[in-house]
Amino acid sequence: MVALYRAHPWAATLPLTGPPVGPTNLAWFDAALGALDGTGLDAGHKVAVVMGLITYVQGEIRLTTDLAAAFADDPAAFGARYGAALSRVVDPRALPALAAVVAAGMFDVTATDFCADVAADFDFGLGCYLDGVAAVIARQGTAPGRRPATGARRPRLRPLGFGGSSTRRCSSVVEQPPCKR
Repeated sequence: MVALYRAHPWAATLPLTGPPVGPTNLAWFDAALGALDGTGLDAGHKVAVVMGLITYVQGEIRLTTDLAAAFADDPAAFGARYGAALSRVVDPRALPALAAVVAAGMFDVTATDFCADVAADFDFGLGCYLDGVAAVIARQGTAPGRRPATGARRPRLRPLGFGGSSTRRCSSVVEQPPCKR
C-alpha cells in the first residue's frame, strides 16, 4: 500500500466504493493483520488498528500532496508571510493555544524547511499512533484477558509491512515531486 501511494499519490484521493477486494490490497491487509499476531488483540481490534493506520497514511498523503502542490505554486506563502499573516489575525484571547504556537514561530518556516517538516511530521504522527497501539496492547497483556505484570516491558509492534524501522521508511511516503532534494 505504501509503495502505491509513494508512486501514485493521487490514489489517496480516489473515492472508496467498498471494502478492498483486489489481490494486492488483500495481501497487504493480511500482512498488516499478521504483524499484530501475538499481541493479544482480538480480531476486531486488529482490524481497527489496521484501519486506523490506513486512515492515517491516506490522510497524510492526501494532505501533503495538496500542500506540496500549493507550495510549488507559491513557496513564499508557506514561509514568513504565512506566520506574519497568522500573527495579525489570531487573537490570543479567542485562540490562546494557536496564538502560543504562532508566537513560538512554528509557522515561520523557510522554503527548504517545508519538505523536511512534512517527513518529520509524518514520522512523529506515525510514532504516536504506534505508541498508542502499543500502550493498548500493554494494558491488555499478551493474551486475551491478561494484564501485564507491573514493570513489564511494552510489546514491540512489528512494522506492519513498511520494512525496517516503522517510521524511517515511511517518511518517503509523503515526499512528493515538489520536495525533491
